[in-house]
Amino acid sequence: MSNSSAWSPDCSWPKLFSQTSVRLAAAFASMGKHFTKAEMDNVQKWGAASWTPVQIHAALVKDRKRRRQNSPDLTTARRFANGKTHKRSAKERRGRKTTLSAANLNTMERTRDNLVTKAECEREITWGEVVRKARVPNVDRTTAAKHMERKFGVQAMRPRGKLTRNDIDEAERKRICNKLRKLPRGYWTSGVHLTMDNKRWPVPLSIRGKKYLRQTKVRFVLRSKRQGLKKGYTKPDKRKHRTNLGGVNLVAGITKGKVRIWHYFDGRWTAERPLMCTRTSWHLPLCEPMGGSDATPSSRTTTPPATSPPPGSAPRRT
Repeated sequence: MSNSSAWSPDCSWPKLFSQTSVRLAAAFASMGKHFTKAEMDNVQKWGAASWTPVQIHAALVKDRKRRRQNSPDLTTARRFANGKTHKRSAKERRGRKTTLSAANLNTMERTRDNLVTKAECEREITWGEVVRKARVPNVDRTTAAKHMERKFGVQAMRPRGKLTRNDIDEAERKRICNKLRKLPRGYWTSGVHLTMDNKRWPVPLSIRGKKYLRQTKVRFVLRSKRQGLKKGYTKPDKRKHRTNLGGVNLVAGITKGKVRIWHYFDGRWTAERPLMCTRTSWHLPLCEPMGGSDATPSSRTTTPPATSPPPGSAPRRT
């Protein structure tokens, strides 16, 4: 029997192997990538919506073309749509049904936000109150906490510290800012005589104070639970264990865009402190005329001006 496709002595194995390799490489190159999880979900969704395999294949081709990828052929899409390939596990239907649905969790999230905002951190809002106010199926507070942490990342945390301002303060702050932001740049460099502020830095003056300051800066310790109160694993509490570290008191002032006042003082800022500082270092920059370099040398006097504030009055801050 003769067969044209049979092997003959004239044919060499390397030649047949190279031709087969080229054909396989071309076939693999033209074949599209495997279905992703999102594409398989879409195919099942379109099949449930009574789409034909041709329509499903057209949607896959459009999506792959947008991502500049090779699309699968119609046969592969038809086999997957008919359930012959790409077998997927069925949805788990055993066990107890979930008590809180997605809609219930969304309602609890809105209710939680409203309750916390209305309380203004004056009292603690519990999960039991959230479940009761949201009117969702009654569940244990631990169940509600677990579901809310899993979906929204909401859990009991320490409230962060922030400057407290009421409605009147917010309105006044907005009014002042709207007024100051419209002023020209020259107002701050030539119109304002002095912008001053006080600052106090805690500076340890003893070995004990230095140790206390270093201990308060520690953020974490590698330990086990039973080593929580062991010596060397704890740090002083700022609220309960206060230590007088000492500090540096400084008053600074800016005039015409430059720092002209930099004065250290001891003790607290009292009504007599501005007068004392005026006699030492403040009168020089304050008595300079706002004209700049064309001012006469005679205008720079070393005595306090005639319009200096009376004794016992605090300097005006801008």
